[in-house]
Amino acid sequence: MSRRPVLALLVLTAVAVGCRRGAPRAAPSGPPTRIVAASVFAAEVLLDLLPRERIAGVHYLAADPRYSLVADRVGDLPQVDADPEALLSVDPDLVVLDAFTKPETVSLLEAAGVRLLRPH
Repeated sequence: MSRRPVLALLVLTAVAVGCRRGAPRAAPSGPPTRIVAASVFAAEVLLDLLPRERIAGVHYLAADPRYSLVADRVGDLPQVDADPEALLSVDPDLVVLDAFTKPETVSLLEAAGVRLLRPH
């Protein structure tokens, strides 16, 4: 088995943790206020459940009516893809993932100190 994927993951984790601006992220306290939907389904649910000002970003496909039931409601919300760098770019305190989210993405988000909600 090649060590290349393991090495790449370690490097990406170090970069993600080391490139954070300011002090390390403090342990979460209170309810999340900057929530990111990392999938279309998560965006559909969050837009029905939360006040819009608590949604920090949605998956870009949530704005596409071919894939999303809420495309007309996404409006000017920041759109991100499922890469950890894109998810972290909107400074979330909670990311709602899918069961099929890549393990590397989960690891990098955890290393960055972001709370995750992921169905099992």
